[in-house]
Amino acid sequence: MYLDIIVCVILLLAILTGASNGMYVEFISIFGLFLNIMLTKTYTPTVISFFKIKYINNNYALTYIVVFISLYLFIKIVLCITNRVLRDKSNGIITRGIGAFIGLAKGTVIAFIFLLIYNFSMDLFPSIRVYSVGSKTNLIFADAVPEMEKFIPDIFVEKLNRIRNFNFIEKALRNQRNTYENN
Repeated sequence: MYLDIIVCVILLLAILTGASNGMYVEFISIFGLFLNIMLTKTYTPTVISFFKIKYINNNYALTYIVVFISLYLFIKIVLCITNRVLRDKSNGIITRGIGAFIGLAKGTVIAFIFLLIYNFSMDLFPSIRVYSVGSKTNLIFADAVPEMEKFIPDIFVEKLNRIRNFNFIEKALRNQRNTYENN
């Protein structure tokens, strides 16, 4: 349930930011986010080989997260300069409405990344598992992963498939228990 609240806050803030920035700034911002995802997937193996990091699943995932955050900060600086130029062009109601819609799309991507990192972190920090108990967004996230596999490193896909299988088994057991109690 707590995880659902966090995702809702992320989406709400993204919509408000999108409406505030307008269509042009949000379009460039979401383009930067997708560019960041593609570059992270491409350059994480390069960073691992450059720094001679042992190829262990946890090291790959942590390196992926560090590369993602580093590229995000770099791209954010470039976009910040571009946004200053375009901010004056987004004053109309229509451009702000479209900006809110694009902000929702960007918020969905950010929530997806947050859930990806959260689900990976559950193995490293088992105490955070309680925040996903009864979470609807984590179930939706696990169902959406197969369509997003080409953008996600294999280690994350394996982990998310385990979570999806666990959720499926848990749901089947819950249904079986309800059927047994009703009879």
